[in-house]
Amino acid sequence: MKKFFSLFAALLFAGSMMAAEVTVDYANAGYANQHSLDGVPVQSGVVTITFAKGTGSSAPAYYTTGTGARTYASNTITVDAGASTITKIAFDFSQNNKNYTVDAGTYSKDAKEWTGSANKVLFTTEAGSGHNRIKSITVTYEVGAEVAATAIELDQTALTLTEGETATLKATLTPEGATTTVTWTSSDEKVATVSNGKVTAEGEGTATITATAGTFSATCDVTVNAAPTLTCAQANALANGANAKLGEFTVAYANGANTYIKDASGYALIYKYDFGLKAGDVVTGFKGSMNIYNGLPELVPSVTLTDLTVTAGEAPAPEEFIAAPVAADVNKYIVLRGVTMTAASFTNKNLTATIGDVNFTLRDNFSTSQTFDTEKTYDVVGAVAIYNGNVQVYFISATEQEEPVDPDQPSVTATPEELEITAEGFEDNTVTLEYANLGETFVVEATADAEVTWITNIALNDDKSELTFDVAANDGAARTATITVTATAGETVATATITVSQAAYVAPLTGDYFAKVTATADITDGAYLIVYEGNDSHEAVAFDGSLETLDAVNNGLAVTIAENKIAATEALLAAVFTLDKTAGTLKSASGLYIGKTANANGLDAKADTEYTNTFAIDEDGNAVITASGNCTLRYNYASDQLRFRYYKSGQQAVALYKLVKEQSPATAISNTAVETKAVKTLRNGILVIEKAGVRYNAMGQIIR
Repeated sequence: MKKFFSLFAALLFAGSMMAAEVTVDYANAGYANQHSLDGVPVQSGVVTITFAKGTGSSAPAYYTTGTGARTYASNTITVDAGASTITKIAFDFSQNNKNYTVDAGTYSKDAKEWTGSANKVLFTTEAGSGHNRIKSITVTYEVGAEVAATAIELDQTALTLTEGETATLKATLTPEGATTTVTWTSSDEKVATVSNGKVTAEGEGTATITATAGTFSATCDVTVNAAPTLTCAQANALANGANAKLGEFTVAYANGANTYIKDASGYALIYKYDFGLKAGDVVTGFKGSMNIYNGLPELVPSVTLTDLTVTAGEAPAPEEFIAAPVAADVNKYIVLRGVTMTAASFTNKNLTATIGDVNFTLRDNFSTSQTFDTEKTYDVVGAVAIYNGNVQVYFISATEQEEPVDPDQPSVTATPEELEITAEGFEDNTVTLEYANLGETFVVEATADAEVTWITNIALNDDKSELTFDVAANDGAARTATITVTATAGETVATATITVSQAAYVAPLTGDYFAKVTATADITDGAYLIVYEGNDSHEAVAFDGSLETLDAVNNGLAVTIAENKIAATEALLAAVFTLDKTAGTLKSASGLYIGKTANANGLDAKADTEYTNTFAIDEDGNAVITASGNCTLRYNYASDQLRFRYYKSGQQAVALYKLVKEQSPATAISNTAVETKAVKTLRNGILVIEKAGVRYNAMGQIIR
């Protein structure tokens, strides 16, 4: 694996001594996330910095780009300047929870620096919880006059490695104490890379590593053998830090940093944020290393999506489980049958669930926030994990189990069980009935709810296999009725119900109205409503344009949508936004410009045009109103109350409705009915016909 560091050196002369300063950048080091830094030296000039596990339980590791090296309790950092004298070591932290003890000089946590006089300094991270994240370390040291190298020699002239393995070459300069900087190069970085003498085998083949000091150089020939191709099961059993080259696999499930993969041998987990694979992808070319996180085996990629060969396939179904999973099932994508919950919701992301008489932990690792009925039984889809020896299941989804059907139970079934009909009526009003275990002689009766008057003429055909009915025209609100079919044979009674729902009748719009915008090209300057269409109690909710109500709760105006149109009521006309596409502004009815607050997802309003947005319609017809930081205006579904906010992802989409000013059609006047009294040609060349004091154009339309 390639490893990078950036440095700069400033030379300051002080008498016969020379002061030098070097900075090692860990925030952009190019390591994979969670990559172990245990025993990985970084050399810059005469200074070498090495992290080590020490006596702690966790190894130091590279965290994420921009946050740097992470040290845990008892991890050590050794800063070695050889024959030079270190006078100051300064740390730049992205997180500084813990102090360091040192074996020489003095370290100040407040100043975040060490001062003293030493050739080598050992830092030990204090015990206890928490950790530090180091962005960079700057070392100031004093050296004597520079001594030029007259020769260079490597401790090895030939290496044989397997893909993914590393080895460290040591360069020795002549004369002893020479200060000439050593540079390292590889003849083929597809085969092997080198950084400060550490050689990483990248791919099968041969390469030459060259160490250069001034005009002198030494070489080492490197042969890299292909790594064995592992199955998922073999990868899952790797030791911490071991390299992994996988054969073909299929992605079973992907969410956030977790990508669960499967081949014929079993399952494994790839852990990397935004890796880019999705369920159903068939993948070859994966390389990485094993990271054991509190007992959970995770493969950390050393490749990116572009390095892989990915073809479309079918995602494997979750593996069936009727018993609680055990440690051997780790990283399996499963469905657990017959699960009951001990609580209605997760507490601190955890919930105890039961299969039979065995309890296990469900963890809401993917932040679903689902609730449950403790009296019901569920089929649960999840992924098996382990944390410090305790097996748990990362919860994905749950479906209520239906009661099993007794094949000997008398029954009558109706198809379909639910009918959704238009406001105007119902053309196909036939329901098929099937009977079981009622014998040859039985009586069937079909009735609607007693208070229902709009369903009439319920009838059965001669062999009782079909039920028909009529529906009265709907001139009002939506309505629902239940038709009950009762089949009786002696003392045996079987029933079936059919739910009939009829949509509300909405009269055609007249006058001004709001029309849904369904294409980006149709977004022009004008007056708009921003609408959430998925609320349970309203078909849509239109929000007032002032800041006080826009970002508050329970501020919706219930509206009715018919054929992607909303009638322009007085209340809605008072709540429109003015959209200026060119300037990228949304201006509320109260005259304030709307945008995203600087450091939060909330909305803000200004009297000037400080806030700008971009406007688009996505392929699903949703409005994409994007502010700074690529945050998009959405409906916050995590709240029981209504609110708009800006989010980078998640939450519910909104729609854009534009005000349309309905124009009354002009009354056409037949040319033959017009008696010409005067014909005048205006200065712009338009022919005008005047009759009885009224002017018409040549098409017979009145000129106002």
